[in-house]
Amino acid sequence: MLQEHQATFLKTSPFYTFGQFTEKTTHVWWLFHGYGQLGQYFYKKFEVLSPEHHFLIIPEGTSKFYYEGFTGKIGASWLTKYQREQEIADALRYLREVKRQVPLPADATYKTTLLGFSQGASMASRWALSEEIDFNRLILWAGNFPHDANKAHVKNVFQGKEIIFVYGTQDEFIERGLVQLEKSYFDKLGISLQVITFEGKHELVSEIIESLSKSL
Repeated sequence: MLQEHQATFLKTSPFYTFGQFTEKTTHVWWLFHGYGQLGQYFYKKFEVLSPEHHFLIIPEGTSKFYYEGFTGKIGASWLTKYQREQEIADALRYLREVKRQVPLPADATYKTTLLGFSQGASMASRWALSEEIDFNRLILWAGNFPHDANKAHVKNVFQGKEIIFVYGTQDEFIERGLVQLEKSYFDKLGISLQVITFEGKHELVSEIIESLSKSL
């Protein structure tokens, strides 16, 4: 008779930072990439942010795979539907370790944004919901908020926080009605969701990133 068991073991996975946290730092960004991307390249659209004032933390999905076929480009993923709850727990454990390795002064005055692109939107949201990170703003860029989260907990965590949904009007991955579904979800919780659109597809836009950097 087949039986499933679970083995917990130590795994090493990279993360990246861009800039240095100093007394001049006014903003910290946690950046969560989309499916098939890697942190070392994902940050490039954020180079428009001045490293003198913006400190970037870029975690990377711990599951790696060949993006096409059996060789060549490598991609990363945050989680799949297979053993989803365990994968979420493992990802949060990884993020806690990232946070531990990047200690920020508790008495410093700076704002924190969590930004998730595509698949990374769900992971950024779950990091916020873990209550292990202080943040001011969550940006869902062409990605879903996890509606399976406890609604009372969501309301408690996001009271007084800013939530923004950004997407391109030609985004082939944005299903019809998704934006309204997201807005309705937060409206029912008494939480405001700001929507920003641009003419484009499933992509990050540096000009909007720069604009967002000035709006908090």
